[in-house]
Amino acid sequence: MAEKRGVFLNPFGGRPAPIQLTRQFLLSPAVLMKVMGVPFNKALKELGVESTVKSIKYHQKRGQDVPARLVNEMLQLLPDGEVRKDFQQASDAFARGELGPEDVLGPHGEWECFLQGVWLRKTDEERSYSSHYLVTLSEALWNPEKLIQSGEFAAAARDLYRNKVTAELASPEMYFALAAVTSRRRLVWVQWAITLETTMSLLAAWCAGMHMKSRDEITHDLTSLIADEDGRRVGFGRSFFRFLMHVTKQKSMGSLSDHLSQVGDSIDIQTLKRWSAGQTLPDETQVRVIIQRCCPDDEERIMSMHWAMRCLSLLGYISESFVSNAVLHAKTPGAQEQCAPWPYFPFGYESFHDWAAGRLPFWCQYHLDKLAAAKINPAASVEGGAND
Repeated sequence: MAEKRGVFLNPFGGRPAPIQLTRQFLLSPAVLMKVMGVPFNKALKELGVESTVKSIKYHQKRGQDVPARLVNEMLQLLPDGEVRKDFQQASDAFARGELGPEDVLGPHGEWECFLQGVWLRKTDEERSYSSHYLVTLSEALWNPEKLIQSGEFAAAARDLYRNKVTAELASPEMYFALAAVTSRRRLVWVQWAITLETTMSLLAAWCAGMHMKSRDEITHDLTSLIADEDGRRVGFGRSFFRFLMHVTKQKSMGSLSDHLSQVGDSIDIQTLKRWSAGQTLPDETQVRVIIQRCCPDDEERIMSMHWAMRCLSLLGYISESFVSNAVLHAKTPGAQEQCAPWPYFPFGYESFHDWAAGRLPFWCQYHLDKLAAAKINPAASVEGGAND
């Protein structure tokens, strides 16, 4: 492939660990919270359920039934209404042995359960378009998930293709690859390819859901992370640093370092040089210091791009292993079918940057069309497909 190995940095640092997915093709809440720099335990603590979750995990690790008291505590996190009623009925059915643990969340899924807690004190108008879309997408993936769990991969591919919410997530080659899967072990190749698409779609949904006055700016910012004005494509940390310097209106790393020193803060210029060279990803704490001292009014804009940088870096970092493994086994009989669509990216792109540069505009337009059709009503704009 066109990109060199190692151009993408692991935003989590440390020893690489398996990435948790939910609904087979979505990054889990824990992963996206970590990408955003918010430890999942901290988010649970803010929701007031950290100790409850720890107690539930304690029983689960030991293969014990979760006490009804703990289940009820989690249910109280949800607002009164249909969702809480559905969870209560599923919990009762699980207690009677009528449902397995994987079925308790039902169509609502892990994301809706998490977001219902986040939304507890928010009106429907205060809930973002991207959150509504995420819940709708999670529900649409429920039936394919059940089919995959039962080994019906061809049926899962048909369900994804026929559902207007999920139809655009895979190319014909990817649908064929999913239908041809014969085991969960072989699923991982096409599974990650579809996960790339769901994550890019969510990133675009967040972008499209911004207020009208800032949407063009956000779209431009995201595009600039992928390629500069000359079309050069570098690591996302390097792109973000260039964006940061532009917003802070600092002419050089030296001037930025001097400015911070004058107001009582200090970031070593060698750190800035490593950011500029793409050797390390800009640290959230230090970026916030720069924002506070240089451009406090742009905090939301910059931190949004910081999150996008970490998200794209994670996707690129993991995708590198799929590309390299597919190339390594290219001459092995049957490898091409088993590794499909790799070593290519979804929809036939030859590199991660090519894929991101092509699919981000597609998904942004997809969601802008949804919002336009619904007259900017996020709650009503996530049903149906791009061609409705």
